[in-house]
Amino acid sequence: MPKQGLAWILLAGLLVSACSFAEPAVFPVLDAHDRALPILALDKVSVTGELRLDRAGTLKYSLEQAADIEDGSALELEYELVNAELPQSVRMVFSSEGEPSWLIPPDASFLGLSETGSPIYRYRFPLEGDSLSGFSLSIGVGDEAEKPKTVATGAIGKDSAAEAGNEKSTPSFFRLRALRVRDRVYGFAINKDHVFMSPYVFRAVNGTANEYVIDIAEKHRPLAPVGISINPLAASFRLRAGSAEFVADPLPEGMEPFRPDFASGVLPLVPHPVSLMYSGPVTTLLVAEAQPLPFPEPIPAEPGIILSYRKEAWRNGGFELFRWSRFPSILIFDTSDYTAQDRLFKRLAFFVEKAGFRGRIASDTEIAQLHAWNAHDYSAESLARFFEKARKTATRLNDDEKELLGILVANGIVRRAADSGIVPGEGAIVSISRESDKLLRNLFMVHECYHGLFFIDEDFRRFATGIYRNLPPDAMAFLHAYFDSMRYDVKDDFLMTNELMAYLLQQPVSLVPRYFGETLPSRLEKDVRRNKVLAKRGTGEIGWPALAEAFRQGALAYDGYVSNRWGLRAGKVSPVYQISRTSAAR
Repeated sequence: MPKQGLAWILLAGLLVSACSFAEPAVFPVLDAHDRALPILALDKVSVTGELRLDRAGTLKYSLEQAADIEDGSALELEYELVNAELPQSVRMVFSSEGEPSWLIPPDASFLGLSETGSPIYRYRFPLEGDSLSGFSLSIGVGDEAEKPKTVATGAIGKDSAAEAGNEKSTPSFFRLRALRVRDRVYGFAINKDHVFMSPYVFRAVNGTANEYVIDIAEKHRPLAPVGISINPLAASFRLRAGSAEFVADPLPEGMEPFRPDFASGVLPLVPHPVSLMYSGPVTTLLVAEAQPLPFPEPIPAEPGIILSYRKEAWRNGGFELFRWSRFPSILIFDTSDYTAQDRLFKRLAFFVEKAGFRGRIASDTEIAQLHAWNAHDYSAESLARFFEKARKTATRLNDDEKELLGILVANGIVRRAADSGIVPGEGAIVSISRESDKLLRNLFMVHECYHGLFFIDEDFRRFATGIYRNLPPDAMAFLHAYFDSMRYDVKDDFLMTNELMAYLLQQPVSLVPRYFGETLPSRLEKDVRRNKVLAKRGTGEIGWPALAEAFRQGALAYDGYVSNRWGLRAGKVSPVYQISRTSAAR
């Protein structure tokens, strides 16, 4: 923090001297459970918790009974500045027995946040002792001839000397509002009713971007794994946390910002220091103990971050469950292997998509030797049909399918009707597996998440229907033949539209010509029952250039749509992704 041009509050270890005066203070002191701790002011000045800013003074307090402090706790000081005009050399000193000294800025200007919209501040610093018995706060005034910094109520950091004619009708003073014992949280956040700040955070100007750094001393770090919170962002940013690094692409102009989530499982075991570089305003950057969610409550995360989530941080052996941060009605399953994924989704796959099985629930024995999919996606309607069919036919569900149904009901994707029937709710689910290699996990995540968007967004479905219906006849014939070889029900236009969309968007547009003009036709060429739809192979590097161009045009159209609509691209389903991985991402 800069030493000039700012007022500071200093928190220092100091014994509160004995005093015959003792009256209750007007502000509350709360323990970690929000229970009031009786507090006595040790002189008349201290009763109100107010100090003039233009003269020296001290507030002194004692708790009627020392409060026990748990390991990893912090003390939060809430205060405000009233009619505040701060000489550059004002120092404010807070004292608490058995604790180290702390400097607390009276506003957020040291972070470059001059306009916060609130004159109320909460500054939280770590406690080291196991009890709290008293404290004091003092003001020391230096060279009062220095030009004062005017801080107008409700507009912290604004210089209003000219407006006020360099005259003050009322004195400036500091008012202590409350003290609370809380968990350790570091960083800053501008809220509607207050500004939160802590030690160990500072701002650096890096070219045209703001860079905020939180570098916590090891002895003061939170005891449990931490998560990182930032405010909704629209421009590109770069977040570093220890050995992990995340980047975000900018959203198109006018698109609503969204808040990415960085749960503890995506961060390295030592996620310090933390830095955020961003070209726009930052109003929140917090490092705090992650609040564990009970399984199977979904963990909010972006698809690009889920790919790097540490498996040892999973709450369940067979799969971990996430909620897509930006599109929260879509749940994302990451399974430990294909066997675990089959237990959840194999019968669903045959019921929803496999020719010859659609609409009926096959027995495990019947499909034991058949392959389902290595990744899955299901709409609320398909899920409701499956579980309602099981209910009506008294089909026994396995334990994993029962667990899946509970998750769907808990998250509103399916609902139980008054007659106990299963009906569609809102949303969709997708699934990938850790058994897939890195390349396939990335491809499957993109493919399946675009399916999820297709299920929840009507305009996207209309656009996709137009692309499918306007395929050239030779491209349509090839598509049906290929999907038939994959055992899709090609008579279902909705299914074909959805699959074509995902196949076109699962990779960058530049890779589509080879994929549709060489890779897939080469596979179909070996199928003597279906290869009659293929023209004669050409002599060039891409054997079927007409197919390559037809599907390239479709991919270009899709790429433009998802870019304009959501700031996404073909081959990329999230603007946020990790570029350096933790040591145990797989």
